[in-house]
Amino acid sequence: MRKFIGLIVVVMLAFVVTSINVEAKSKPVVSSFSWTEQSVDFGGDFNICVNGFHSFEYTIYAGQNKVAGSVVVSINANGDFVLNVDLIDGALASEAHLFVYSELSQLPVKRVAPGQAPYQLGSLGLNTFEYTVSTTELVDGDSFYFVFHMALVDEDVLNPSGVAGETAYVGGPNGPTSGSWFYAFGFEVIACDVVFEMPVIYVAFHAVYGEETVWALGELSFIELGLTNSRWGWQLTFDANPETFDLYAGAAQNDLSKGEFIGTLTLSWDGQYVTFTLQLADGVELSEIQIHVDYLPVDTISPGQLGYQASDAPFTSSWTVSLLPESDR
Repeated sequence: MRKFIGLIVVVMLAFVVTSINVEAKSKPVVSSFSWTEQSVDFGGDFNICVNGFHSFEYTIYAGQNKVAGSVVVSINANGDFVLNVDLIDGALASEAHLFVYSELSQLPVKRVAPGQAPYQLGSLGLNTFEYTVSTTELVDGDSFYFVFHMALVDEDVLNPSGVAGETAYVGGPNGPTSGSWFYAFGFEVIACDVVFEMPVIYVAFHAVYGEETVWALGELSFIELGLTNSRWGWQLTFDANPETFDLYAGAAQNDLSKGEFIGTLTLSWDGQYVTFTLQLADGVELSEIQIHVDYLPVDTISPGQLGYQASDAPFTSSWTVSLLPESDR
C-alpha cells in the first residue's frame, strides 16, 4: 500500500450525484469483444479495514504496457469512493476523466471519448491527487466498474519519465484487442468481518532531517504535557482511522513560522497494528526515525526512549512500517 514530488498537492473533488448508475453518453458499439467478471481487474486487496470496508490497489498503464503508477480506491466515512492516484517519479497528470458504472453490462466495448466522461478534472499538473465520487448507497457484495483515463506529461522535460505524451488507463491490460485501446477495473464492496471501535492511541514521531530535529505536529506540546520547560515537539492523539499529521523540522519553541514543513505522516489502524506512512516533500530524506505508539500518553521526550528505533536509513516518502502499540507487545 499505499499506500492519503515537491510539496504534495491534494485535490479533492466531491461530485454529488443522485445515483451511482452513471452511464457513458454514447452507447457501446456492437463488437465481438465483451467484458466478463474474469476480464475486469478487481485489484489487490490491502486486507485493511478502512471505514468499515476493504480497499484495493490498481496499476496505471500508459501506452498500453508501460507502468505509470498506481491508484488506491477506498471508501470514506461518508460512504463515497476515494481514488488516490500516485504516478511514477517525474510524471504528471495533465487531465483526468472517469466513468462509473453499476453493472458489468454497462461497460463500453469501444473506447468512449474522454471528454464525454461525467467526472472530469483538467489543468492538473499533479504527480499525486485524490478524486472523490459521491454515492447514494453501498451494499456489501455489490460491484462497481470504472474506466479511468489520464493524459500524462513530464514534470521536467530534461529528465523524462518515459510516459509523457501517453494515454493512460487504470486496470488491465484487459480491454478490446482491436480499435482504440482502453482498460477497465472493478471494485467489490466488501465490508469488514469485524468493525473495530477506534481507541485513542498516543503517538510521538521524531526524526532527523539534515541537522534539524523533526516532530509530527500534534494537539499538545511537550511543554503543555509537563515533560519539559523549553524543548519543542508534540504528542499526537490518533483517534480517527486513517488520520494525517504534518511534519515540521526546526520549529523551535513550537513556533511553526520558525520551522520548515517537510511532508506528512498518515496513520491507519487495522484493529491491532498502527501503520505509519510517510509522504515527504521532494528531496527530503530522514536519517533517523523514533516512534512512541501506545494506549498510554508519552512520558519522555528523549528520542532514544520512545520505544521504536527505525533501521535501514535513509528514509524517504516510500517508507512505511506497522507497529503494535506498546501496551500490546
